[in-house]
Parts: sequence; C-alpha cells; structure tokens
Amino acid sequence: MAAQENNLFCLELLIKHGIIVNSTDTDGKHAFHYAASCGHLSFLEKLLPACPDHLDVLKKSDWTPLMMACTKFENLKVVRFLVDNGARLDLVNKDGWNAVFLAGRTGDIEMFKFLVEKHPKGLKQVSKNGRYTINTILQHGHSALLSYLLENHEKETVDSIQCASAILDAAICPNPEIFKVLSKHFSSGHDDWSKTNKAGFTPLHLAAQAIQDTDYVSFKINESEFETRLLLGCDGANSSVRKAAGLGQLSKNYDQRGFVCTVRAENVADNRTAFQRFLPSGDVIALLPCEEDQLSIVWSCAASKAKMLESLDADELISKINECLVNDETPTLIKTLHNSLSFIPRSIGLKTEMRVDPPRITEILSPTGSFPLGSALATNMVAPRTAILGDAAHRVHPFAGQGANMGWRDVELLTDELERAHLSGIDYTSHLSLSKYEKAALLEHAAFMSGLEGLKQLYKTNATPFVLARNVGTMLVNNNSALKDIFISRAS
Repeated sequence: MAAQENNLFCLELLIKHGIIVNSTDTDGKHAFHYAASCGHLSFLEKLLPACPDHLDVLKKSDWTPLMMACTKFENLKVVRFLVDNGARLDLVNKDGWNAVFLAGRTGDIEMFKFLVEKHPKGLKQVSKNGRYTINTILQHGHSALLSYLLENHEKETVDSIQCASAILDAAICPNPEIFKVLSKHFSSGHDDWSKTNKAGFTPLHLAAQAIQDTDYVSFKINESEFETRLLLGCDGANSSVRKAAGLGQLSKNYDQRGFVCTVRAENVADNRTAFQRFLPSGDVIALLPCEEDQLSIVWSCAASKAKMLESLDADELISKINECLVNDETPTLIKTLHNSLSFIPRSIGLKTEMRVDPPRITEILSPTGSFPLGSALATNMVAPRTAILGDAAHRVHPFAGQGANMGWRDVELLTDELERAHLSGIDYTSHLSLSKYEKAALLEHAAFMSGLEGLKQLYKTNATPFVLARNVGTMLVNNNSALKDIFISRAS
C-alpha cells in the first residue's frame, strides 16, 4: 500500500524498525512491482538498499518490476533506474513478453529507444502466440516506434516483419501513418500487400473494417451546425451527447432527493472543513465550505421530507437544520456499548474522542430546491470521434462528495491517452485511442462506485453490530496517519 501511494514516511518507518519489506500480496506483487508500475522513483531509490536482492522479483505471472515499469507511459526515469541498477532485460513472462516487447506495446518512444539500445536482441524474442515486438507496435498503431526501428534496426525488424505479415497487423489499426512508413520500405508489389489472414481478409478488408468512423463528427446547436474532430460530452446527467451517440447507461433510483441551499454560519473557523451528519432515519446532511462564512447544504432525504423542507420559511429551516446537526439520536444501547468498549483503544494509545462541533446556521442566503438522487454508469463512454466525461458518464450519491473528483479523474485519464496517442503518432481522436480511455475509466469507476454503494448501505443501517463496526473503523482510520493519507489522497 505504501508503494502504491508513494508513502516515503511509511517506508522509512518500516526500514528504521527492521520490519521486513519483502512481503508480497495475494497476486505475488512486491513493493518493487507497485512502485515501478506507478512511476514512484523516489520510493524505489529508498527501497533498493533495503532489499537489493528483489530487483528482479517475480510475481505469479512472472512479471518483473522492470516489466511493470514498461507498461506506464513516460516512465523512462524509473526504467533507467532499474536497468542501471542491474535489472535483467533478458527475462520473459509466461506469455513470452520481455521489457522491449512491453515498451513497444505502451508506445513511449524514448523508453523504447533506451531499452532497444540496451538490449537489441529483445526484438528477436517471440511470444507464446508467435508475435514479435514489431507486431504489437503495428497493432497498436505506434508509427513513431516503427519509423525508429526501420531506420536504426532494419535487419532485426525486417526479419520479424517477413515472419509475421506486418501489413495485416497494421491494417487492424486505423492509423494511416503506419502505412506511410511501411510503403517507404516495401513496394506495392510486395507479397504482404496481397496476403490474407486465416479468415481470408486482405489488408484492404481489415483497414476498411477498422476505419468505420469519419474524419469529423457533426452536431447542431441552436440551428447552427458544427464539425469537430473530437466531441466531448460534459453536459451533465441528462447528457444530450450521450443520448445522441447511442451510449447506454445502467442506473439506480434511490427514491430520495437532495435538498440544497446556501447558508451563513458561525463556528466555521477558516472554513476549510466539510461536515457530514448521518441521521438514524437514513438522512445525510452535508455542509460544504464555500467562501468566508458561507456553506452549501446538501440534505439527502425522502422525497416527502424534501418537499416539507422546501415549504419551511427561513427561521423554521434554520431551526430544523441546527436541531439535526446538534441532537444526538444515537440509540441508548449503542452508546452504552461504545462507552463500555472505549477502554480497549485507549489502553493502546488510540484517541477515542473524535467529535467536532458542527457549524451553527444563522442565515439562509439562497432559494431552496431539491433534485432526485441516484447512481448511474455509462455502459460505453466513447463513440466515433466522441467521448463523455463527468456526470454525463457517471453519477453517484452526494454523501461521499466524489462526483466532481470522478469528473476530474476522467479529464486526467482522457488527456493522458490523447497525449500518449499523439506522441506515438496515432490519430488521437480515433477509436483506438478513445477506447483506451474508456477501458481505464470504466474499470476504475465501476470498482469505486461499488465501494461507495457499500459505504452507503453501511451508514444507512441502524443495526447495532454495524454501527459499532463503522465507529471502530472510523476510529482506527483517524488514528493511523498512513491510512488517513490514503483516504485523503483518493478523495481529493
């Protein structure tokens, strides 16, 4: 966990106290694997002296830390560090892939050049399914890497091309730059131009199938028509772009509404802290800092209660909010058990008192309103020349305050893939590039939303065992700086 989060303090603490740092997880991954794949160079620099014999440690599927490092774009510094410190370039995993092969698949030209110059024989390595490095470069459309190989390592490259029918591989990827590079080295009469695959398709068939989208996507706003090479749908939960592109969505209705308003409050100090109150009724009141002494309130509750709150005048609403923020409605049994068991954490030096007085609302500053609550995740996030981000692609319950962060994560994932494609010579608006963004985003958001749903159900119940469990869990996180840092980094 420390390696994933680049937690140097935790690593130094483990090393200082002589705690073994060569353990692995259930997948056989060592801290070296995580730090290398995440690009945490400073962590590796401190870890290597503590366990120098683990530089080439293998996880279950025979991946070394160097192989893991080669799967991350713009990770040359980590790759160089591992190689300079003796990481072996001749090792292969169970699929027959070596570091050179994996760098070719990733498409980072500088990292690929470095590895090929260090280990040119790696280009000759054949995978279990008979593929060379050149084949994965062609299938992923990395024209810059192909140009480099043909200009600097033609003998190794041409041998591989002749064995594996490069043009058929290139046709699978809709990148015309690949064909331009190949045409400089092979005449139109070369056998590979007319060779067919097992299904009887020629390169022309495959290319026609791969390039199904047009060069531009058209759309209309207020009777005005526009064309663009890439359309990004960031237009909210009822996204018109998502609907027009025919992208599906899985959704869940919570039968709740979010009551909202902006208020002025006392006892907000520097107004940098968000507050949440989980009520026994299942309601959640969130107070989010705005500016100076102003807060935004989101009260998740049943539709009937939201309607009632909207009908209250300002004084009644202020009184209702303050009452729910201050009153402790915890059942007597839970209070008794919690107080009785609190000596256990205190005996080992843990803080048991975590209560912070909430702000006191003094004024309603905005009109009140409410919106329906639910969760949703798009089944697809891309279409030809189109991608959706933010609430257009996913929607979560506001209790975790993660909707905006998930949207920013979409931006990060998409820009990473667009940059990767551009630097590799791929059309960054093509389906090849956008589909990588879709895969990464859906995989990450599906797992994260499942976790949020679990937390929502945990805080919804009033069953004594669950209430005690979540209290103890919160207490442990609050007392463990490493765990707290992980939660904070993920939430921000």
